[in-house]
Amino acid sequence: MEPITSAYLHLPFCRRRCHYCDFAISLVGDDAESHIALQGMRRYVDFLIREIALTPYSSSTCDFEGGDQPPLRTVFFGGGTPSLLPPDLLGSVIEALRERFGIDPDAEISMEMDPGTFDAEKLTQYVDLGVNRVSLGLQSFDANVLKWAGRGHTLEESREALAAVRANRGVERWSLDLISGMPGLTKEAWSDSLKEAIDVAPHHISVYDLQVEEGTLFGSWYNASRIGENGTNKTMVSNLNSRMARPELPSEDESAEMFHMASETLRGAGYEHYEVSSYAKVGSRCAHNQVYWTGRQGWYGFGMSATSFTAHGKQFARPRKMRDYEAYVEAMAAFIDEPSRARTIKSSFEARAEALLERLMLGLRTRNGVDLVHLRQDFGDAVLAEIVSAVRAGWPEELVEMDDYRLTLSDPGGMLVSTQLISTLMVRVSSLHTP
Repeated sequence: MEPITSAYLHLPFCRRRCHYCDFAISLVGDDAESHIALQGMRRYVDFLIREIALTPYSSSTCDFEGGDQPPLRTVFFGGGTPSLLPPDLLGSVIEALRERFGIDPDAEISMEMDPGTFDAEKLTQYVDLGVNRVSLGLQSFDANVLKWAGRGHTLEESREALAAVRANRGVERWSLDLISGMPGLTKEAWSDSLKEAIDVAPHHISVYDLQVEEGTLFGSWYNASRIGENGTNKTMVSNLNSRMARPELPSEDESAEMFHMASETLRGAGYEHYEVSSYAKVGSRCAHNQVYWTGRQGWYGFGMSATSFTAHGKQFARPRKMRDYEAYVEAMAAFIDEPSRARTIKSSFEARAEALLERLMLGLRTRNGVDLVHLRQDFGDAVLAEIVSAVRAGWPEELVEMDDYRLTLSDPGGMLVSTQLISTLMVRVSSLHTP
């Protein structure tokens, strides 16, 4: 693995959930500047900054000049809708990254932004903080498609956002997002969207094919249609769509044709098709996204649902729900007493501590609990003995169920206070505190 010089940060706030979205988000409503919404954002940013401070450097498996950890060269704020975050809070996060890892003066700092959530003044504030690349989530230039997708912006707001981004000289590169295969999207309308995208001349265009996911509003509306294409009762499906009075999805053949249209049209306009969903002008590829695809570089992930990929090919995903993410950060703090301690932790200890933390946190938040037999096999008798001793010494009997094979929190008592119990456990397992 090469030295890690990239960080992804998840900012989960959205005004509403789009009909196709299955991302980990936190809804703030239409008034993102209300006291309640801002209070939630500040709380999340506090946890995000704590996670950054508690995260140890991930050692690489190849040498690099000077022996010091190089600074971050790419930073990506994804979501959610990061442009709902007040600039002062974003500045706090960037400063936390700078203090912990350093940020290269020429770093690419990308931010996903949605029309209707920022204006020229707010964009300038983001740019002044260091944001130099914008990923603009238009998704479509068709007003009806935006409506059926549940997007929170209008075409007028899209064009206002485009004007603001194009006029800001501090935005060195910017990208435009489009989604094909949307309900009601015809090949003619798709062709028009591609042409309008080319006309506004972004440096980069991302084209995603709609995926109808379980648990989304589209999933409940259209999964029967997807099944119908594979040979079930099409009359039933047609009747269902009629009752819903909703536009049909393009067929699989039509969606495939839209993919081909995008590739042909954008390549003809001078865009390089450098990844399945990514097109860029010469020299304008997204540096951060390329890190994901190299196989030799890792990245830090911070925030709810974020995945990191650190030394020796280890991936770790943070919890998708807000309370679980907060519990994850609390548990980190419990076994790393001070942020400065993290700088001295060796890579083998880091991997071991992360794996044990993941095992305990995820296991103890389920009714299946933690398999103690597997825990002994993976971490050894000494760690198992410390955990058993810590549980017996620090947890009330009515909150825990434990035998020779399994450790489980009682339901509902133990699960209700799982955050406190896990934190207490991590403090008492002394082998995790010293490399």
